[in-house]
Amino acid sequence: MFIRNIFKLVSGTAVAQVLPLAVLPFMTMKLGADSFGVYTLFYTTLMMLGALTSLRFEYAINAARNAREERQLVAISLVLNLVNFIILSGATVFLFYFDVLSWYWLMLPLAVVGMGVNQVFYMHANYSGLFTLMSGSKLANSAVCACVQIVLVFYLDIEAGAYIGLVVGFWFSNVILFKSIERKQLNRSMFSKVALSVTFRRNINYLKFVFPGTFVNYISSNCPIYLIGFFYGASFSGYYGLATRLAGMPTALIGRAIGEVYRARALDEYKRLNNFKDSFVKVSLFSASTGILGFLLFYLLSEWLIVLLFGEAWLETSIYIKILMPMFFLQYLTSPVSYSMMISGRQAQEFNWQLFRFFFLLAVLAGAFLYSNSPLLSVVATSFSLSVSFIIYYFYCFRASLGGKA
Repeated sequence: MFIRNIFKLVSGTAVAQVLPLAVLPFMTMKLGADSFGVYTLFYTTLMMLGALTSLRFEYAINAARNAREERQLVAISLVLNLVNFIILSGATVFLFYFDVLSWYWLMLPLAVVGMGVNQVFYMHANYSGLFTLMSGSKLANSAVCACVQIVLVFYLDIEAGAYIGLVVGFWFSNVILFKSIERKQLNRSMFSKVALSVTFRRNINYLKFVFPGTFVNYISSNCPIYLIGFFYGASFSGYYGLATRLAGMPTALIGRAIGEVYRARALDEYKRLNNFKDSFVKVSLFSASTGILGFLLFYLLSEWLIVLLFGEAWLETSIYIKILMPMFFLQYLTSPVSYSMMISGRQAQEFNWQLFRFFFLLAVLAGAFLYSNSPLLSVVATSFSLSVSFIIYYFYCFRASLGGKA
């Protein structure tokens, strides 16, 4: 059942992840390094804010004590998305008015809330065990996004199509996932202000620890692309962004699907045995066995693949990929078991690790910037610091799987 559920998710996730990657050669061809660099910054900002707009209450959905609390958490998460949409819209319009942002960025709030709502519905589907619907929604998201981007950017030469595709893809997926809401089981009493307030306070640790930790995590992961763009120009952000999209493909393709199944299995094991070591070991072995060969082949073939798919102009991306490969392998190994900290209630410990990761990365990057004005050295510094952080985090997750007090 465990492996079957993984492959059920991967079957939909694989195509869902391949489609955006298949579009990248057309995007880079039409946009060029500078415009693709700007798009990469937009995409990175979307991924960061979209993951935070529910203030991480969507993470509490799978840990809900019963169906009533689970639906209340869905409602709370959706309300938070609406509030943050209003705030972000005001901020974006303000920055656009003063010519800080181009008009493309006016689509950011709609894209962010689309992604936020998508995560809420996705977590609800996971709680309900609707793995086929989950994989189908991811496939629909990617397919619609890819089609819109190819038609508008490649055929009609409309640069804004790159951004429009992101928005349309998420909202189309939301329509599909909305089917997972069993409206017959809803009643007004469970959504009263008092009931929602009680559930909000009961799960406040997700706001206190998981949200700040996730925020620091995204800043740590994405600050290199902003800093590289700031110091060396948008084109280098484009190279780095393309490298991270490609090198991070296995984690997005397989690692997250493994993690979603692991979360449900580990939660069940933890409730029965007060530990989930068995799930942790099985997932780690599965991740390692699928990752080692794949990353090694990707490392050896990266230069040839970049030239074949993107042309000689993007050859520098292959250098970035080789430098980042150890870090992305460790991320692939760690990503599925990252739910261990949440399951065992070690949010405070995870937050402390996030802070360490952030400040360690800043220190190493600062040293790289001071030592040499080289974007490659900055990439080396990023790979080294994040690799060390992932190794430490993996052992934290292992300790969490053993059970006991945090």
